[in-house]
Amino acid sequence: MNLTQHEFDVIRQFVHLQSGLALAADKQYLILTRLKPVAERHGLRSFAEIINRLQDRQNVAFRDEVVEALLTNETSFNRDVHPFDELRRVILPQMVELLKERKLRSGLPFPRIRIWSVAASTGQEPYSIAMAILDFLQLNSHTGLTAEHFWILASDISEKSLQIARTGVYWDREIERGVTPDQKLRYFAQHGQQWIVTPAVRKLVEFRRVNVLQNIADLSGFDLVFCRNLLIYFDEPARILVCRKLADSMNPDGILLLGSSEGLPANLESTFRQKLYGRTVGFVKVR
Repeated sequence: MNLTQHEFDVIRQFVHLQSGLALAADKQYLILTRLKPVAERHGLRSFAEIINRLQDRQNVAFRDEVVEALLTNETSFNRDVHPFDELRRVILPQMVELLKERKLRSGLPFPRIRIWSVAASTGQEPYSIAMAILDFLQLNSHTGLTAEHFWILASDISEKSLQIARTGVYWDREIERGVTPDQKLRYFAQHGQQWIVTPAVRKLVEFRRVNVLQNIADLSGFDLVFCRNLLIYFDEPARILVCRKLADSMNPDGILLLGSSEGLPANLESTFRQKLYGRTVGFVKVR
């Protein structure tokens, strides 16, 4: 199969509109290598036939398959380590005080801390957040809080990735990338070369397919948002759009955590203020 410049531009534009992914002009090889297997599965003999199939808006499954083939789903447990260390050490204690204030102010008997893992991929990040919460609760029983005081929404554009995440089943090589020996003992059950996340961890997390470039008005009230290593794949207009949507979804003083190589778009400086949590840079939504 050959890929013409016109075909590359059409597919690149389609993927950008659907997912926000900005493929650089030199990424022809990515489309060639990742879409050839898709074409073979569907008996398509050229990229022109792929494009023709993509133009059928009723063929949602095929359109999703093309987008998912081009997405990068790189992830691992406790990725970069320090954001999860600072979650236990600094951020969760602040959340506890926030929860106490909320209970007094609202009179609600059972308020919750709401956390959003925006690009959850195959589930390692939200499960890492859940494990950090359980670690914190075990060491701070005096707070009187339980796991039921926390709710994690884990979203991704890829239904294929979310299906894996929902199973909570991982191979040895995936567990070895970031899971501590203590976490492995406490939060996983081994079955041969696979490890299954325990119910105590899984019940904290709800998985949902979400495209953050589209309407997410029904998602609101979040106190902490992990949007790590997603913005690097977007162009500047998409980054601005996503950050504005995330801001709208957050409570005042909510915390946004980006990836270590990511920054906030310049024109959102009045929406967020930067704050350092140990070695982790966070952005707090201005009231």
